[in-house]
Amino acid sequence: MEFFHEPKVDWMGKKWIFIGSSLLLALIGIISIIAHRGLAYGIDFRGGTLVYVKFAQAPNIDKIRHELDAQKLNGATIQSYDTPDKNELVIDLDLRTTASTNALDEGKRDIVAALSKLYGSTSEDKTDFNNAGPPTIADHLIAADPLLIASKGTEAATRRYQALAQAMVDYRNNPQHNGLIASFNDLKAVPGVTQGLVDALSRDFYLSSYAVFNTEVVGPKVGADLRRQALYGT
Repeated sequence: MEFFHEPKVDWMGKKWIFIGSSLLLALIGIISIIAHRGLAYGIDFRGGTLVYVKFAQAPNIDKIRHELDAQKLNGATIQSYDTPDKNELVIDLDLRTTASTNALDEGKRDIVAALSKLYGSTSEDKTDFNNAGPPTIADHLIAADPLLIASKGTEAATRRYQALAQAMVDYRNNPQHNGLIASFNDLKAVPGVTQGLVDALSRDFYLSSYAVFNTEVVGPKVGADLRRQALYGT
């Protein structure tokens, strides 16, 4: 019994149907480009900053968009990242400067400023631990109480604080927490962190309900090169 037969299609006889369909689709594409005033390039092609944010609870995208607009970040794209239960968003910003390093810092700083108004603290004399780097944490600890950790000298104490600050940030940023600590007492799981350190942190820092756990930037030159290569490929 023969189940499969050699297909016999008169492709050449139907060539005008396929040519007409292709021309129609091309025309629709051209009209769409004109109607939308150009192509809608993704970040890989136009250059920009991607900021990944994790929240303690489900984020309100409408409120976040309103705060981004207030920070003059109009047109930022906000979408869910990973599974909904992880409460993670990715915010896409257009590149506003020609220097990639500046774009990375400015984009992240603007987003943090907007999110702090929604999910930060009302206290202006405290720093957000969930979005602080090791140098900031170490400086606060040293200034708060240089004798908190027994050491043989100032340099040894400074290095000790810096190492502990880095260890705490690594713990905060591991996959289990993804940049978000809910309680300063959680840091006791870090070797070398004592109750005195926890008390010092709670005096100078607060814990926001969000954290920027990753930032990516595509510079204008890279985006232009990708656009040119895509055009050549097409």
